[in-house]
Amino acid sequence: MSEKEPLGMSDLESIITSIVRYLDEQYDLRELTLTLSRDIIRLSGQAIKLIHRLDFDNAAKKIEEARNKLDEINGKLVKYPEFREKGFISSAFQEYTEARLLLSLLKDDKFISSEDLGVPCVPYLLGLGDLVGELRRHVLDSIRREEIEKAEKLLDIMEEVYIQLVALDYPDALISGLRHKCDIARSLVEKTRGDITLSLQNRQLMKKVQGLSELLGGKEDET
Repeated sequence: MSEKEPLGMSDLESIITSIVRYLDEQYDLRELTLTLSRDIIRLSGQAIKLIHRLDFDNAAKKIEEARNKLDEINGKLVKYPEFREKGFISSAFQEYTEARLLLSLLKDDKFISSEDLGVPCVPYLLGLGDLVGELRRHVLDSIRREEIEKAEKLLDIMEEVYIQLVALDYPDALISGLRHKCDIARSLVEKTRGDITLSLQNRQLMKKVQGLSELLGGKEDET
């Protein structure tokens, strides 16, 4: 009498084979999206640096490269949409959002929706939170160039971003990290308002000193 195969063993082998196939697909997808995500983060960071130098054309080229890789990720994730919530992919979405919005606001004076960016709403909101810090850098640059009106306009945008984000009263489990970014944004808005106020006060003081100097100079000429 020949030995019989243990009950259910062939079924289990088939089940495991199917699971292995699924895990292999997941692993390959993870490796690919990880590489693409790193590229997006790198390109977005380069774009932000170029934007701070007011080199908008080259910044746009970097952002376009990043967008192509982002579209590739989205194409790969059609079958596995749950991967869009993975930490490294979410970070790439955030960085891209930050760079793209910064360029759009400074160059075209407008926001872009998460749908148009091809980015899920949660990393979009987190990227929006990080945008406040980048705008502050441009405010300080504007102050140094004595472009106070531009600085005030950028401060208004910073404050509006903070107001809109802080109004999103959802648990941290749903939008992880947003409350912390709001706390940072509030601090940056307050500091920036103080910087602009101080700059205006200094300008007024300089005008008074200049006026007094001209007055005293005029009196010396009369003597």
